[in-house]
Amino acid sequence: MTPVLEAHAAALAVAGAFASMGIAGLLRPGWLASLVGIATTTPLLRNEVRAVYGGFGCAVALALAWSTTPAAGALGPGMRLATAVALLGMVGGRLLSFAVERAGRLPWAFALGELGAAALLLDAWN
Repeated sequence: MTPVLEAHAAALAVAGAFASMGIAGLLRPGWLASLVGIATTTPLLRNEVRAVYGGFGCAVALALAWSTTPAAGALGPGMRLATAVALLGMVGGRLLSFAVERAGRLPWAFALGELGAAALLLDAWN
């Protein structure tokens, strides 16, 4: 696989994960938040989940997908790098949290997924 195709495949794979989270956040905010123990019992909480998990997830998915098109031009690699850095920031926050309290198994799975997605994007970054 050429480096460009590898970068595009990595971006689209990570975009799929963000799209899945985003769509779930928009359509089923209560279910998505319940995975991490948040009870979305008020419109304010559901609004927050729709914004942060839903809207943000869909926006990142669209940006990563767009980064694979000729229209993205020189912005494409930077968009993939910025997403990888954001994912690494999430991992860093989880590691700090793991150091100060027990969070269970699911956050570890999320951390591994975020680390894997960042590695995919960085490995294919050009």
